[in-house]
Amino acid sequence: MDQGAPLKDISIDMEISEEEEEVSSLLEQREIYPNDTPGVTEAQTKGQDSLAAHSNTKALIKDRDPKGINKCLKVTFEDVIAEPASVRSFDKVWLWSHALFEVSRLWFYRIVSLLLAVPVALAAGLLFAVLSCLHIWLIVPSVQLLVINLRWIKFALLFFFRTLLHYIYRTLTSFGPEAPNMADQYNTNEEKILKDSHTKEIDLINRDPKQINEDVVKVDFEDVIAEPDGTHSMDGVWKASYTTFTVSKYWCYRVLSAIFGIPVALLWGFCFACISFCHIWAVMPCIKSYLIETQCLSRIYSLCIHTFCDPLFEALGKIFSTVRVALRKEV
Repeated sequence: MDQGAPLKDISIDMEISEEEEEVSSLLEQREIYPNDTPGVTEAQTKGQDSLAAHSNTKALIKDRDPKGINKCLKVTFEDVIAEPASVRSFDKVWLWSHALFEVSRLWFYRIVSLLLAVPVALAAGLLFAVLSCLHIWLIVPSVQLLVINLRWIKFALLFFFRTLLHYIYRTLTSFGPEAPNMADQYNTNEEKILKDSHTKEIDLINRDPKQINEDVVKVDFEDVIAEPDGTHSMDGVWKASYTTFTVSKYWCYRVLSAIFGIPVALLWGFCFACISFCHIWAVMPCIKSYLIETQCLSRIYSLCIHTFCDPLFEALGKIFSTVRVALRKEV
């Protein structure tokens, strides 16, 4: 080694983060005790993780905008003030302006977030809890109710237009046996929907098995509030805001569901029972009678078409079959 060469200070970061320590400890426990809890199922593990998620929430300190919802706020001095080559101020003025802009922007934002971040996070948590409660207990059942009411209308119109277009443009009789098959398929789907759900076990872990509210109500702190690089509040303020938002949203929704959940569930159960009764005892018999009448009319219409239209078009076909078309191109 060359002794005359200057030595450089090389610092190696030997600190282990808390997350790495937790991961390593879990791996060691799994290696030492691989079959420690054989009776714990995967569903129970997921349930424990979901229940512990609200009690062991940790805010991301380094990356405070993991989903990039506030990338537009990542502004530096060069994005706001720039001097072309022909118009330049003094170097000292430029350096001091740059420093004052960055320092004032950073610390003024930190002071404002120190005063208002936690109250705003609390208000946002309460707001999203109320919106989640309204969406889960009112909006989605209303949409399902509308879908049930529109389904039989769509079914009747579908058969009407298919019958009309089929016999006008194709003059075929293949639609007749299809209608009962489609009706039987429709009845099978309705039987699956209207099966005995009161004998089914209630899943307390996965409460959205069909994922009807997966992309709407599932809102985290990072989906609402995010700080891009260069605009970070104090670490304590960020952690307190994260915890306040998560806990307030979680418990406010629980309180609202405890107060309004059972009455609203009773109301929707009564409403869907009435809709099911009307659909089973009124709508489906009407659709069946419509299919029977359509079957008879379709056969009569098909017989008339074959009796009167077939000879006419056959004669026209024989007349025009001798026509020859010659295309010549003159130069």
